[in-house]
Amino acid sequence: MLFKPCRRPIFLILLACFILHGCSTGQSRVWVDEKVSFKDYKVFEVSPFFNATGGDLKGDILTALTTLLREELEGRDFQVVKPSQANTGVLIVRSSVLSYQGCRIIKGTASTGLATSGAANTSTTTGQSMCTAQTQLIDKATGRIVAKIFTTKVVGACFTDNFRDQWLLKELAEDIAKKIAKIMKA
Repeated sequence: MLFKPCRRPIFLILLACFILHGCSTGQSRVWVDEKVSFKDYKVFEVSPFFNATGGDLKGDILTALTTLLREELEGRDFQVVKPSQANTGVLIVRSSVLSYQGCRIIKGTASTGLATSGAANTSTTTGQSMCTAQTQLIDKATGRIVAKIFTTKVVGACFTDNFRDQWLLKELAEDIAKKIAKIMKA
């Protein structure tokens, strides 16, 4: 009986944390040319993201993704330079947005766990944003693609549509940078 009053505040705190932080899901696939030694590459040139969706993208999504990816790579102590004449030891990072759905409303059902009739399935509505990108690592000297990364990210449960989109772009850039770092360590 002593712990019963404490359960509700803990539950509410956990629920508030979940709502504030939302959830981020996604998947990545990586292809790497096994004949390539990534130890020879010392510099990255990050090309601007390309819109391959076949439609218009609102705002500065492509610019934001390019900036965020550069920042994420620099934050992992990679040397990122603007396009230069140097060819040796340079990997071009070329990314394109394959699909993007900002702030769509998803309707579904959720179980309340109550034993009363008619209360087991109630309709819920959540907002989600989704983005899929393809990133190619290209040897600047040969023009050969040495690695490909396909990344999909879905985020939801944020306060505003604008914040949700910013969070989605940050998550996507972070995931791509993590995959590049993993490739470079192999």
